[in-house]
Amino acid sequence: MARLTTYLNDNSISGEDRLVGSNYIGVNNYQTNNFKIKDLTEYIQGQISISPSNSTLKTNGGIVNEVINGTNSLAIDLSATSITGQLANSDLVNSSITINGTAVSLGGTITIGEVTGVTAGTYLNGGGTEGTVTVNHDTTSRADTTSTAAPAYGATFTVIDTLTTNTTGHVTAANVKTVTIPASDNTNTTYTVEAVDDGDNAKIQLVGANPSSTDDIKLKAGSNITINVNETTDEIEIVGTAFGNTFTVANETAHLALTTSSGDLVIRTDQSKTYIDNGTNASPNVISNYTELQFSGIQQIDLVAGDGIDLEDHASNAITTLTQNNNDLKVINTLATASERGGIKIGYTTDNANRNYALQLSSEKGYVNVPWVDTNTTYAAGVGLVLIGTTFKADLIDETLRSLTAETITTTANRTYSVMPDADGDLVVNIPWSDNNTQNAYAISIPASTTKLRLTGAGHDGATTDDIEFVGSGATTVTRTTAKSGYRLGFQRVNAGAGYDYVIQAPTGDTVRGSAAAGTASNTTDAVSEILWLETSDATAWNDAMPLASDRGAWVAST
Repeated sequence: MARLTTYLNDNSISGEDRLVGSNYIGVNNYQTNNFKIKDLTEYIQGQISISPSNSTLKTNGGIVNEVINGTNSLAIDLSATSITGQLANSDLVNSSITINGTAVSLGGTITIGEVTGVTAGTYLNGGGTEGTVTVNHDTTSRADTTSTAAPAYGATFTVIDTLTTNTTGHVTAANVKTVTIPASDNTNTTYTVEAVDDGDNAKIQLVGANPSSTDDIKLKAGSNITINVNETTDEIEIVGTAFGNTFTVANETAHLALTTSSGDLVIRTDQSKTYIDNGTNASPNVISNYTELQFSGIQQIDLVAGDGIDLEDHASNAITTLTQNNNDLKVINTLATASERGGIKIGYTTDNANRNYALQLSSEKGYVNVPWVDTNTTYAAGVGLVLIGTTFKADLIDETLRSLTAETITTTANRTYSVMPDADGDLVVNIPWSDNNTQNAYAISIPASTTKLRLTGAGHDGATTDDIEFVGSGATTVTRTTAKSGYRLGFQRVNAGAGYDYVIQAPTGDTVRGSAAAGTASNTTDAVSEILWLETSDATAWNDAMPLASDRGAWVAST
């Protein structure tokens, strides 16, 4: 199929024209088909209803269906209560409504009266003459006052019983009620207290005078308790005895043969135990009538004082045992020392200047509040560095100190190399030099009858012989003179001017005599009239093939 952009535009559309579309066959099933425009138009018109009777209208919205001259029409119900929205004048041009028989044009304005302003009344504020007007209730301030009263019997006082408010919260009425205090409550009863003997017991009796009555509080004597009552003085004496009689027997048979009362003690020597009559009074006498006293069979208790504890009797004598006859014990909490736990006091006043802080307690547990702020800075050594304690230093392969001294600092170009870490983090300097030494070692000699200086080499290029011939030019002439005793070769400058210095570079171990600048003979040494001689320490060997280490050069007189 051709693209749509290849078709020509059809500016004349008729109902017989066809459109390509999908015909619905079933769920998710469509078939491509051609549809006439007029068929589509008829279908769409059949789906649209423009009859007012088919329109869904808002209840009380102002628009209603009305039959006018047998035709369904839309009309405006002016009594509707839910009309919303607004129409501009331009929407209502040539429209009108009839009010009480008078037609009123809707395309202009209607004067129905105008509110020129809203004024706030009593307890109100706000208002205005245009736009949205807000009216607020004034803020009401209240000033409370207080008073006191102490009405006596039969006195009256007034109270506000109820308040009446309207729907806006304003008080419209208050009911004031008068309250009268009774002349007397008439409920007091005056009592006298008397002691009454009641056999083994006693009573505390309250005798009322008005109205007449008695109320008793009974005191009952228990085991080993005796109550003595003096009704004349209204005194009650309560006398207690810790135990009754004490019996000592050798065995259980003798024990049960005793006649005892509640509180009596029975000491059994066969058991080293003590029993007390518990008042059960079962008959015949049985062992369950007695209760063993706790610890009655213990003759001695060994005591061991722990850290911070001293054990003494009340005479301040140290004791280590308790017996039935020596049972005086005083436990003392001693002070703590550097070697023993013990008691301490709190309440120390913190001394911030010397950093001494008081011990405090929380739930009986001690702690010290140190108001310090951690200002420590944690450092880590970077690449090529080592951190030992608080000291940084370079990470070197070997830290052994050498006796060597550093060369003089230079600024020679293209010979500056960075310090960098190797694989182990040690600092190294990588100098990318390669051995390209092509030098030879030379021996200097002077061939006979020549003004040459012969260099006999040995080394990179093997055995070599190179001659340097001295030839004068211009104002300088070179001649071979008769060697003086102790000298090899001399140079003389003839008619030399400034700037014609000789520069002599002596071999290793040799010395050139001349000006202060080693190896240079300047014009100030009278180079014109003097000759530069190479001197040897051996006067007979001035023509040796190899110079001696002690050879040197010097300017000497030409005579």
